[in-house]
Amino acid sequence: MTDTNNQLCTTFALAHEAGACSSSYRKMAKAVSGISKYGEDTPLPLSEVLTVCGLSDTLWCFRCVLSGQEEERDRVLYSFLADVLEHIRDKLYDDRSKAVIPMLRRRASRTTSAAEIEKVRIDAIAATYAYGGIHVLTFAGYAAAHAAWDAHHAALAAVTSAAFADAAEREWQEKCLRQYLTVH
Repeated sequence: MTDTNNQLCTTFALAHEAGACSSSYRKMAKAVSGISKYGEDTPLPLSEVLTVCGLSDTLWCFRCVLSGQEEERDRVLYSFLADVLEHIRDKLYDDRSKAVIPMLRRRASRTTSAAEIEKVRIDAIAATYAYGGIHVLTFAGYAAAHAAWDAHHAALAAVTSAAFADAAEREWQEKCLRQYLTVH
């Protein structure tokens, strides 16, 4: 395992408490030669989770980072979501969906207000329904805007965006997230 200094981490205990799926939990445990040997409370870098379990499981783990890492988690998560939307910006149908991107960047730097988040969220909902319901790309903007309220919803939005992405987009998302997880 890599050095955990200055890295976002979870632990097996935190992941278990948060309801980690058993197959991913076992896969990670096998990769570290077992939980009893590794330690259920030993910090487990999210970069390692990404290597072993993949993008969706890593994004899920953002809900159970070590205590004291919440601010960094939010910065990484909101920056990542903004990058994902920026990457598909030309495919977003509506300026209201595109407005989510700078709002997420300000959210990452903790310079946005609850009122701004709410306005962008409402606009993104309107953009979603303006196109006859939830289209995958419009939903990405809606989900990201809704996610700006808290990291739990942001992690779910990121998992959803990854789930709808094609193989090339998922590969790009994984590379992007890895950069955030390994560079502080």
